Amino acid sequence: MPFEFLVKMTPPAILIMSVASTASGFTITGFAPTVYDSNTAAMDAALGVTGHVVEDFEDLTFAPGLTIAYETHGIFPHDFDTTSDANWDTTRNLKVYGGTTSIVNTGPRFSFAEGLSSFGIGIGNMTSTDWFIEVNATTTLVTNIVGQVPNFDSIGNRNVYLIIEPEAGETIDSVFIHRTPGGDRIHLDHLTFEVAVPEPATAQLLVWGLIGLAIQGRRRRA
Repeated sequence: MPFEFLVKMTPPAILIMSVASTASGFTITGFAPTVYDSNTAAMDAALGVTGHVVEDFEDLTFAPGLTIAYETHGIFPHDFDTTSDANWDTTRNLKVYGGTTSIVNTGPRFSFAEGLSSFGIGIGNMTSTDWFIEVNATTTLVTNIVGQVPNFDSIGNRNVYLIIEPEAGETIDSVFIHRTPGGDRIHLDHLTFEVAVPEPATAQLLVWGLIGLAIQGRRRRA
């Protein structure tokens, strides 16, 4: 799997090294836990997600356009936890379990009403291997987040901040973070996403299509 090195600059001239790997039309970038900042605006600037929609998991209401589902679950699908050393913002995070033999579920699938140009999420307390990341129910980006995602810190409670971006012509409709072996508890927080803007040609075709419909409507009325 090819790797490309990216350097993000944040004021005042603080360098944050991230590494990105590419697979099947998508790029995944891992930021080390040192990118965390209790000043979330500063952290978002370092991550390059300023202005993106943020779901902080502080309550049961999710950001518009976002739904979360699980392949299987027994007792409960997820919990809102206050483990502070796993937070990537404020006071709560999304605590989930993974593994088909778990009493709870295999992990969360984040789905979006519109295609995305960027998806980001902070991971905490991930202590086991075999966690997958799957995009759009067809593309497996990694089969082991711990071993394959650059800048993953297996020692700290905050492990890594992930950003997934599609290449030209692709969008993100869903992201599935799951684990096949027996259950492990992880914490997810500060989910960020940006809805893709139509390509200029696509937007132009849409405008002409609307104009054509308007003309047809006028002709029928006439």
